Amino acid sequence: MKNIVIVVLIVALGVSGYFLFKENYSSRENQNSSNADVTTDQADKEQSTSAAKSSGKTIDLSNQGLSEVPKDILDDGSVTTFNVSDNNLTGALPAEIRKLTNLEVLIASNNKMTGIPAEIGQLSKLRTANFAYNNISGLPQEIGKLKNLEILDLPGNPNVSQNDLSIIKKDIPNAKILTD
Repeated sequence: MKNIVIVVLIVALGVSGYFLFKENYSSRENQNSSNADVTTDQADKEQSTSAAKSSGKTIDLSNQGLSEVPKDILDDGSVTTFNVSDNNLTGALPAEIRKLTNLEVLIASNNKMTGIPAEIGQLSKLRTANFAYNNISGLPQEIGKLKNLEILDLPGNPNVSQNDLSIIKKDIPNAKILTD
């Protein structure tokens, strides 16, 4: 009798575990199937070297396999956090990035980007710009216009121009510029 009770308990735990797993897995699948996960009031999303936090609207296109940023997404001036990390982006972000006038946190790490658009200099509220682990070489001098910039994250970009960095550092001496 004791063995039967133990077997019934084990089966009951297994069945309940299965349904919990299935429900959790289904909700993750539904969440991952959308091309853009747009949320409000971002909850403490941390990056490897930039732990900046922002309240407001977040557009999270990370890990979507994107080869380009959908330009219509860049029309929302209320966005404060924009994440396009872990994709297959090449070249530079579109010039339309300038339309994200309230942007405070930009995360574009782990892509194949080779540049940063000069229009980034128009994002006067930008506090964190994470371009780590790309293939960026030249940096636009317009980054020096970002007087609120606290962190410019550039590790993993072995060809980044030291000359460009020295010019930018003079313009924003209080920003923490991270490189290899």
